[in-house]
Amino acid sequence: VIRFEGSETKDRPALHTTFSADGRFLAWVEIRKEVRVQEILKPAAKIFVKPEAADIVAIALSPDGARLATGEGDGKVRLWDTATGKHLEDFPGHSDAAQCVAFSNDGESLVSGGKDSLVHVSDASTGKLLYTIKDHAAGVLSAGFLPDGKTIMTAGSDGAVLFSDALSGKEIERRPAPQGIVE
Repeated sequence: VIRFEGSETKDRPALHTTFSADGRFLAWVEIRKEVRVQEILKPAAKIFVKPEAADIVAIALSPDGARLATGEGDGKVRLWDTATGKHLEDFPGHSDAAQCVAFSNDGESLVSGGKDSLVHVSDASTGKLLYTIKDHAAGVLSAGFLPDGKTIMTAGSDGAVLFSDALSGKEIERRPAPQGIVE
């Protein structure tokens, strides 16, 4: 359990949390409007993301902790610099909530899944859309890269778990979700 003593946020729930791959940084969302990022061994967290209209529903830190991706309730997917709080890029968004975001293990790609049933894979530096996966019949709840970096796994509210080629987006395998896991 990590507790940040003296934090003015102690009575506010952390709705979403994520660590950088190297374990140096922790990010969390408070009251669906603020994201805080903290280097674990340093006392002060930085508040830097306050979307004007939409709730933040998903977050992911790049493997090195230098960038933060946000998925928002209005479908927007954005990239932020964690050192300065500067907004870096807007990514191809979704027509409904962007429910999940994840960086590839090398930090070069970003995947987002939306309530609109689409999965977008983009260049994490430029925001350029590389391709869209349209294989779910309902909202995408979870998306990420497998450790080999060659495969993207997505899970949707349609009950499907899909494995897709990370370079092309082509479906490799479709499995039913274990009963009771995806609802």
